[in-house]
Amino acid sequence: MSNEFVQIPRLGRSIAGRIVLLAIVALAVLLPSRAAIAQNIKGEITVTVENGFARFVLQFGEEIETKARVANNILTISFEKPVDIAVDRVSANSGGYVAAARRDPDKKAIRFALARKVTMNSIAAAERVFVDLLPEGWSGMTPGLPRDVIEDLARRAREAERKTRQQRAIARQNPSAPIRVRVATQPTFTRYIFDFPELVSVSADNSRDRLTLTFDGTYKFDLADAVAALPSTISSIDSELERETATVRFNFASRVDVRTFREENSYVLDVSSPDAKAEATSRSDELAALAAELATRANRPADRKGPRELRRVAAAATM
Repeated sequence: MSNEFVQIPRLGRSIAGRIVLLAIVALAVLLPSRAAIAQNIKGEITVTVENGFARFVLQFGEEIETKARVANNILTISFEKPVDIAVDRVSANSGGYVAAARRDPDKKAIRFALARKVTMNSIAAAERVFVDLLPEGWSGMTPGLPRDVIEDLARRAREAERKTRQQRAIARQNPSAPIRVRVATQPTFTRYIFDFPELVSVSADNSRDRLTLTFDGTYKFDLADAVAALPSTISSIDSELERETATVRFNFASRVDVRTFREENSYVLDVSSPDAKAEATSRSDELAALAAELATRANRPADRKGPRELRRVAAAATM
């Protein structure tokens, strides 16, 4: 046996290299990337026919927005994201409701050609979606969720509520910055603005000489601005921190009108004096009457009032 190596001609090696390179490029184009595969949500579909209707149950690996509709005797179930779900056995298990089934190439919808006229009803329940096909002329009640699904949803709701309570308890243990109470003074009322980082439940108890605001949470309030600019109608403002709530009390020195409302996450309180309102209204009426009298006198062709008197009326109207 000869120990000589057989050399491949350069042209042959070049062609072989090109073939290998083309094969690699083709595989890269045809095979989906790992990232694309990871984005697809796993799903399963089962069909049962009982109680006179067909029920499709779609189970997903996570909660996903799903829409179902029937048009031209085609049932279309579309998804917010691509879903890996097999539909090849649906027709055989549908009890004659489905003639054919297919998936869209982008995996965002599955379609079923129906073999009979139906009425469709769909219900979403967390990671599951129930699609019912009711035969034409169905007169019974719309099918509901199975009992075990309802119990599972109730259990999840209780767990979510418990976690929310725990988070609130932790937040109460970690003191935050005081809530600054801003003050805006107007001629007829004083406005107090409680700025919160989130929507807070508030109850108001308004008695004859006191208003008590109770906030759901252990909030501390910065009342420096409010106390520094007390109107004559308010004798004092103070706050108190309890175990799970905080209160702010307004003690009134005279009769007042109170109005509360919300602006996004802020809670707003307006305190006004009925006497101030009446005085402002009376003053406004007087000015309107003087202005009307001035306009009437100015339009008279033979008005004997001298310039000095007209200037006095005009000055009174602008006071």
